[in-house]
Amino acid sequence: MYRVEPDKEEFLFSWNEMALVLSENQRVALAEIGGTLENIYGSGKDEVRIPCATISDSGETIDPCMVLVTKHPPIDRVENRIELDLKGRVFVPSEYALPKNVRLATLRAEEIRMGYAPTRVQSKAGDPYILNWRPSFFRFGSIKGIDINLAEDKFDLYGSVPIVDEDFLWITTLYVDWYEDFRELEIGAA
Repeated sequence: MYRVEPDKEEFLFSWNEMALVLSENQRVALAEIGGTLENIYGSGKDEVRIPCATISDSGETIDPCMVLVTKHPPIDRVENRIELDLKGRVFVPSEYALPKNVRLATLRAEEIRMGYAPTRVQSKAGDPYILNWRPSFFRFGSIKGIDINLAEDKFDLYGSVPIVDEDFLWITTLYVDWYEDFRELEIGAA
């Protein structure tokens, strides 16, 4: 049971009344980008998260956009910007999305202290960063997700290396109804 905050009531009723179903073209585009399931601790169970950009049929671009395929309504989450309208949207890769191999590595990151499950990464220029938990997007100054790779060398997880957490207030989340063939959207599927 969840308490529905007043600012989430409208989304709950809209979510309940709408069929949030992907078209075949949308499914193909999102499968190409690839989504992630839960991490080793079960965070994200019953959802697929696909980081992308989306363009509406009116030409409006939203970047970054997290497509969230889930059974759960948008009432108990931390997202600030939520969209429910899938009609006419085209999904394309986002420059802010982390590469697939980095996203997979964050899912396997072990918690080494309460609230800290680090993944070592570096920019193409070699600057080190630490990702905490399971981010899908990266933005730090002018550095974007497309500029990030897994770190080639180990470095101190407690030093002066910037820890970059995902900014949920910056990301627009687009909800999609759960469906049986959702695994086609998972990284490494097929």
